[in-house]
Amino acid sequence: MAKAQPTSKTQADKIEADLVAEYTKDWRRLQNQKARRAGGVEMRVLTNLCMVFGEHFVQQNGFNLVGRPMNDEDKNKLFLVFNMIGRATWRKIGRLWSIDNKFKAVPNTLDPAAWDQADVVSKLILALNRKVKEGQQHWNRLFWLLIGGVVIEHTPWMEQVGNESLPEYVDTGQVDELGQPIKELVWIDQWEGGEVPESIVAKMIAAGSPQERFKPKETVQMTGDVGSELYSPLDFFIDASVKRIRDLAGDQACYLAQLKTRGWVEDNFGPEIAAKVQYNGDLNIVRTVIKDGNSPVVANMNLKDLVPAIQGTQMPGDPDMCIVLTRYAPRSVKNPQGSRCMFTPDGAILDKGDLADYPEIPCTDIHWRPNATSFWSSDFITDMVPGQKFLNKRMSQLGEAANAQ
Repeated sequence: MAKAQPTSKTQADKIEADLVAEYTKDWRRLQNQKARRAGGVEMRVLTNLCMVFGEHFVQQNGFNLVGRPMNDEDKNKLFLVFNMIGRATWRKIGRLWSIDNKFKAVPNTLDPAAWDQADVVSKLILALNRKVKEGQQHWNRLFWLLIGGVVIEHTPWMEQVGNESLPEYVDTGQVDELGQPIKELVWIDQWEGGEVPESIVAKMIAAGSPQERFKPKETVQMTGDVGSELYSPLDFFIDASVKRIRDLAGDQACYLAQLKTRGWVEDNFGPEIAAKVQYNGDLNIVRTVIKDGNSPVVANMNLKDLVPAIQGTQMPGDPDMCIVLTRYAPRSVKNPQGSRCMFTPDGAILDKGDLADYPEIPCTDIHWRPNATSFWSSDFITDMVPGQKFLNKRMSQLGEAANAQ
């Protein structure tokens, strides 16, 4: 019996599976770059988080971040914490945030028309800042800059993310030269309370009716808008040798990672794609394992609650969840339009496209210090960690000596 030929759907599924496997392998390679047995980007950022929140007795043990071990000899010892790092961090963020970071358009010519257009652009910038909640975003931006040394701002075009009141139009039953239907604005007669098409409104105004009698009818519609998402060094992945995102080569890519529920996948990509995704698997975006080990805490904060949006385990009653990766590859000779792909590790492709709608990859990397040797630039906190631990140790010893007298 002749062997049945594979169907086109089977071939497409195999191509998709191979592509997901290739992307997943590349993402895990970048994931391993940030996790080291001694030091590493992940451990540095997680340690800084602990220091800011007051857990100063954490330490690295291989790929594990563990709390302070407690034995019989330590039960009567003092472990005092004077969180100077936390105070310095919040003070620095407050001072930087207080600087007015509102930007205006300034034309490079003395043409009066250009200055009039600049005023319009400046007002649009203020309106956009309000939409994307720039004040709160800037606060979070400074937080990750001081703790991680770099923050990535993702600014894609997002469909149906906001409700806006838009004018309502009605079809006139006619078409233009291109065959497109002609629509006209609908107005509300405030005196009689009825709806009047624009052509009738024009005739009534010409007959002597005041313009204040009519107002345009508006309807609330879901509209697209520019998004603004911030990513920390923990959930962004790129080759460390690449100093800036715009320096990516054609055979390189960057990845943005998020934890999403099954409901989010269904709402954005449909139930058919949601059924192909594997849920409740490995939900660790970072490789570092955070272990509390029933260790005593000094800031009343469990280590596992440090980064719930980055690392987690499925608990009874939790919704189905998965890691969603967004991959961006720049334009190149082989791929002139670049590429954008959303997928789940070792799972399925959610969405795939190119960068035709963007002049470049819609991600901007912001660094605290010059990124002269690596993408992962240094931060504000790391240099203060040894002095903070020394202060805690000496004050604890002085307290024990005072108690012994």
